[in-house]
Amino acid sequence: MSSLYSEWTSFHNRANRSELWVVTITMLAVGFVLSQLAKAFVMSNLLTQMMFTFGMELTVYPLLLLCFIIGGILYMPTIATRIRRLHDFNLSGWWLLPYYFVAVGILLFKAIIDGVILKSEAFQFIRDLDSHTTNIIVIAVFAVILFYHIVWYLIPGSRGSNKYGGDAREISKFIKKRVAEIKAKKKLKQKGDHVA
Repeated sequence: MSSLYSEWTSFHNRANRSELWVVTITMLAVGFVLSQLAKAFVMSNLLTQMMFTFGMELTVYPLLLLCFIIGGILYMPTIATRIRRLHDFNLSGWWLLPYYFVAVGILLFKAIIDGVILKSEAFQFIRDLDSHTTNIIVIAVFAVILFYHIVWYLIPGSRGSNKYGGDAREISKFIKKRVAEIKAKKKLKQKGDHVA
């Protein structure tokens, strides 16, 4: 976890479970705070007056663009940590792509069913699926996403060094031991200063 702040955008080395948990909880907290601020801004009278005065395009679209930019910047540590977590299993970071293909695919599937996008007749067969088939597809997709999350958050990585670096657990133990040694030396020095 000591590498959390120094490697927040690094796609190299390995990350243990605790590092991923810290990044995820931090990003959820920051995202919640920012979403509440955005909601307060949107709901304020100031935005309403600006929308009527300058036109909706001038205020809402830049706000959405700003939200996407901030969201992308904030999501970078999550992606980097997930890739390093895959490295902890001795897997390439490219194994993250199926997760995002599935996540984006379910959103597109839902948008096609609702008729939001791809309204042509070529995609009518998707809109004609019965609710039972649709539910099976959605459950299968969420099962894939759940599998990734179980692996990322609950299963320990491979033991020992691998092609992506040393064991993240051993590195954490080494750093904790080294910090304890430094604190002990500092404490001894303070005791020596008090005696003299």
